[in-house]
Amino acid sequence: MSKESAGYDYHTHTTYSDGDLTPFELIDRAKKNGVRVLSITDHDTIDAYKDPQLASYAKENGIDIIPGIEISSADEDGVRIHILGLGVDSDNPKLSEWSESVKIGRKKYASQVMQLLAGDGWAIDPAEKQKLLDTPIVTKAHIADPYLEVAENRHLFAQRFNTEITRGAFIEQLMNDGGAAFVHREGTISPDKALELIRNASGAAFLAHPVSLLYEQGLSMDRVGQLTAQHGFDGIEAMYYYYHKGGGDKAIDMVNEFLAMAKYLGIAAIGGSDFHGTSAQIGNYTDVGMADVRIAPDASTHHSIIELIHTR
Repeated sequence: MSKESAGYDYHTHTTYSDGDLTPFELIDRAKKNGVRVLSITDHDTIDAYKDPQLASYAKENGIDIIPGIEISSADEDGVRIHILGLGVDSDNPKLSEWSESVKIGRKKYASQVMQLLAGDGWAIDPAEKQKLLDTPIVTKAHIADPYLEVAENRHLFAQRFNTEITRGAFIEQLMNDGGAAFVHREGTISPDKALELIRNASGAAFLAHPVSLLYEQGLSMDRVGQLTAQHGFDGIEAMYYYYHKGGGDKAIDMVNEFLAMAKYLGIAAIGGSDFHGTSAQIGNYTDVGMADVRIAPDASTHHSIIELIHTR
């Protein structure tokens, strides 16, 4: 197993959504890991790119920044589909307006989830609850984290689910479909509308972490392939190492299978760490630049992605 970074990472998160590092701290870590091309793809926001110093700071550290976003969508059957938009114009007015509207909807969603969690016996510190509601982009991770700090929650989680409480496990067991605090987010954008939004902003659209569709929503490989073709994605995040939080944080390697799917569909295959941070609450994770993984995006992959983005 290689100890070197791939040099390219198309999927990372910062404090502008549910990451632990600021954009500048993420760049510092990326540089340390040998990353040369980086995309910050925060959930439903491009706010990280509003800082005029970001691109120049990255360049000073030998890193090219590709503006990106991860959009949470849901189709007519309720399948949750995350979409990476790469090469987007971070000043695009329609993308910015949509992102601002999402902030309101996410706060409403958070309030509903917390009501259900309270009814199911999960405690939260009132100050942390208010802090959560004051967060610009509230994600499932933001909701989960303060519950992990409460001792009685840790005991209850272990008793009920026979596994250690982590951010991912809490989300999978309680907040995803079938969980006691599952809420269907009103106004969630459809995959087709998300692709339209990305392409209107001159970006290319990629199905994010397709392996999660199998383990979190029970879809088959055939169904994932059908959805990919149906919505006309430019590519899929095939080079992705998944940690099944609801299954004891077990590592799942389906890179070869999704590389084969991309080849069969004639679309691009990209790779990303989906890095959020290094805290114990996250559990196992892939580091920025996909260091220490079996397969990672190489230079030829990167050049094909850049060419694809530039044709948009």
